[in-house]
This record gives sequence, structure tokens and C-alpha cells, in this order.
Amino acid sequence: MLNDQVPVEVRGASRDGAVDEGPVDEDFNLAGRFFPTPDMGALVTPGQFLLKSLNHPRTRTSKISAIHTAKMKLPKMQANHSRAPDMTIFGDVRAETRSLLTQVPAAQAWMEGVHDMERSKAARHDRAWRVYLEQRGEVEDTHRDRIASALQASRSELDAMGAELDRNCARLTDDEQLMMLDEGSVHGAWDDLNSVLRQREKAIAELGNLLEEEEARRRADQEALMLDTLAALMSIAHASEGAVERMMETEALEMNLALLRDRRAAASLLQRLKAREVGLEEQSRRTWEGSMERWRSLRTKHAIGRFVARIRSQEFAEPRERVEQLARARRAGGHV
Repeated sequence: MLNDQVPVEVRGASRDGAVDEGPVDEDFNLAGRFFPTPDMGALVTPGQFLLKSLNHPRTRTSKISAIHTAKMKLPKMQANHSRAPDMTIFGDVRAETRSLLTQVPAAQAWMEGVHDMERSKAARHDRAWRVYLEQRGEVEDTHRDRIASALQASRSELDAMGAELDRNCARLTDDEQLMMLDEGSVHGAWDDLNSVLRQREKAIAELGNLLEEEEARRRADQEALMLDTLAALMSIAHASEGAVERMMETEALEMNLALLRDRRAAASLLQRLKAREVGLEEQSRRTWEGSMERWRSLRTKHAIGRFVARIRSQEFAEPRERVEQLARARRAGGHV
């Protein structure tokens, strides 16, 4: 054993660092395991190498320490290792894959630039969405104003035609004015009534076409607005593509629902107007037919009255002289 060997005897050292050693046991070469053997040949013993390294100028460690200190300040990357296959065979593969990625501790990774970018994207996303809502409101208000103007104009036109229809019917219900008409004028009165009714029917059809055009214009305006907003939100990229598409899909569904409600209201309005026109046409026809019968009755009574008056007139009466002569002749014949 090493303890049983003779210890090394150091006799002295010269000025150049050489050491005069005594006999060295072979087992002392185990020190080579602890001291690196220099490339100086077998003449340099471990002791001489140690003395030489002590006399050699030491290396400055300030720069090395600064490098290590800088490395220590960097965020630590923690690698997650995969689990055993028999533990993840029934799990979520995507979640397992994401868990293998390196993770930076939140306390050390502030990422101010990333947070600023996210805040900027969120602000631009909200601003684009507010602009969309404002423009959508403007489109709806414009559409509502145009519809209101069209309805007001159609109502005024129908009211004017209704007044003309009432005037024509009033001529047929007044006996004095009716007596002034001949048979052709009475038939012409129905042509006038029918013309007004056809104009009212045409006005209602034009109103229906106008409502359809306004609906198509509103759909086109809102679809163009939604496409522009979709492109803007996609370019901002604050929300995912699927989330933005779902937002626009919800807006499209709400637009379709609003258009369906407006279409139902327009159809109900047109149905009521057409039903009223049918009733008005029937009423006008009955008025004209009644006026025609009354005209015939009035004309008949007028003709009979004139006939009776003419019969009772002097035109068909005996002259007074003739009546007196006949009376005298009757008296004279009685005395014969």
C-alpha cells in the first residue's frame, strides 16, 4: 500500500526552481492521476511541475467572470422531455408535442416588444370593428330613409289618385250631373274609373319593385362593407382567421335575418294594398253600375214626364172656337 512506502524526501531547491529529490517509490506515480502530466518528457517530476506552475504568472479571471455573469442573466431554457410511450398512447398527441417545446419562465421573459405589438393589434382591431359598426349603422339609416321616402311618395301618389277616383264617383252619384250625361258619357265614366284603378295598380307594382331594389342595394352595400372589414381584420391579425370569419359569419346571419324581416314587412304591406285595391275596384264597379241604372231610370222618368206634358199641352188640345161650335151644334141638335 501507499502508506507502507517510503515518503518522498525533498532535499532542496535551486534558484531556477529545480528540486533535488531522493529516491521515489514507483507507487508515487499515482500522483499523475491528480496532476496533469506536462509534455516535458520523463525528466520532469510531478513535484517539479507543481513548483513551476506556482511560479508561473496566474491568468486574469475578470473577463471570464463577466462572461459567466452575463450568461447567468439570460433566461433559462427549460427543456421538457417526452414521457414513456405507454403513458401517452391514449393522450393528446398535439398537446404532448407542444409540451416538448422549450419553455421560458414567465418571471424572466418580459417580452415588452411582443406585448406592445399585441396591444397595438388589439387597439387597431377594436378601431376597425368600431368603424365597421358605424358604417353599418350609416348604411341601415340610409336604407331606412330611402324606404321612408319611397313610401311617402307612393302614399301621396295613391292619395291623389284616390281623390280623382272620388271626384269621378261623385259625378255618377249626383242626379243633376248624371242627367246631363248621355249614354256614351256614362260608359266613358267607367273608362275613367278603370284608368285610375290601373294607375293605382301600377303605382303599387312600382313600389314593390322599388322595395326589392332597395333590399338588393342594402345587401350589396353591407356585403362590400363586410368584405372590407374582413380584409382589414385579417391584415391586423389580432384574432385568428377562424375567429374573424366566425365574426363576419355572425354579421352575415344578422343581416340576412334583418333582410328577411324587411321582406316580410314589405310583402305584408303590398298584400294589404292589393287587397284594398281589389275592394276599391269592386266598390267603383258597383257605384258605376248603380249610376248606370239610376241614369236609365232618370232618363225614363224624364222622357215620360215630357211625353205627358206634351200630351197635356195646347199642341194636342182642341181649340176653344171649335169646342164652342161643337157645343152649339150639340144643343141645336137636341131641339130638332
